[in-house]
Amino acid sequence: MFEALNLRALMAPANLRMLGAPVFIIMVLSMMVLPLPAFALDVFFTFNIAISVMVMLVAMYTKKPLEFSVFPTVLLVTTLLRLALNVASTRIVLLEGHTGPDAAGKVMALDPSLERILGQAVGAGGGEGGVIEPSLADGLLRHAAEVAQRQEDIGLPPVLLVPPQLRWLLSRFLRRAVPSLKVIANSEVPETRTIRVTAMVGGAAR
Repeated sequence: MFEALNLRALMAPANLRMLGAPVFIIMVLSMMVLPLPAFALDVFFTFNIAISVMVMLVAMYTKKPLEFSVFPTVLLVTTLLRLALNVASTRIVLLEGHTGPDAAGKVMALDPSLERILGQAVGAGGGEGGVIEPSLADGLLRHAAEVAQRQEDIGLPPVLLVPPQLRWLLSRFLRRAVPSLKVIANSEVPETRTIRVTAMVGGAAR
């Protein structure tokens, strides 16, 4: 009986109004811990912008400070909401930023015929390096520089994806001619990431 009376007293309109602010703050803090879907974040961002516009309009048309005496409290709550949204959106980027067709970026790759020739050169060198013919080396340097420049012109980082056995050779070989080019091996890319090849070194761009 006493529990029913306490619950009824707790659910009274006056008490509900008093509990509104603490419950809202707890919900905002939970956004920093619990992952939110992208749609919910869009709704909360829209709600945050609407509140900011409303607070700005009320502050502009308030003639006396006492007419908007709750301004410090509103400012504190909206700042806390904005901080929670920043944390939630950053968590989504860090946890799910690798998904999607272009999430891991657009990279360059070697033409299959060139890759086969370089693989044979590395194999002839016993795995410690290889000897590249001068004409092939000049063509590789020139074409790699051209493709890397095209990648930079369209706002993409010049990244060359190569087999693991060619990484050490090409990284040292292209370092001075194309300093901005990053050479990475296939084994360095996590299996959960999606790679899209947009240009071929030694062949036609895709």
